[in-house]
Amino acid sequence: MVVLAVILGIIVGTRELDAGGYEPFDQAFAWVGGTLAFVFLAFVLAASVFHYRFFCRYLCAVGGMFGELTAGGRRVPAPAACEGCHECMNACDMDAIYGERETYVARHICLECGKCSAVCPSGVGPGSD
Repeated sequence: MVVLAVILGIIVGTRELDAGGYEPFDQAFAWVGGTLAFVFLAFVLAASVFHYRFFCRYLCAVGGMFGELTAGGRRVPAPAACEGCHECMNACDMDAIYGERETYVARHICLECGKCSAVCPSGVGPGSD
């Protein structure tokens, strides 16, 4: 959310829509940009080794914007058949499933990968509705 606010501030302040061109994938796939862009790409790739989907989770302004737009569906309780074993939490790479007594799914973070459903002993997993 902070990155989104900074980028929107830069766009409004400079009146340049290209202020969001910090995305490292342009450098990775099209080999465009200057030295700073390639340093940023190297940083994102190195951080991605230690944090799953680092850019998407922490730096992507589009993801932040869509996350805020889906604020109404942010916290969704797990299905009634949930036994509370929390196996789904361990399987979720995005940390979209949380809770101690009751399990919740953060829909704005969930990628619908299905890993939670695959490990759920009750057969539903919090990612299924």
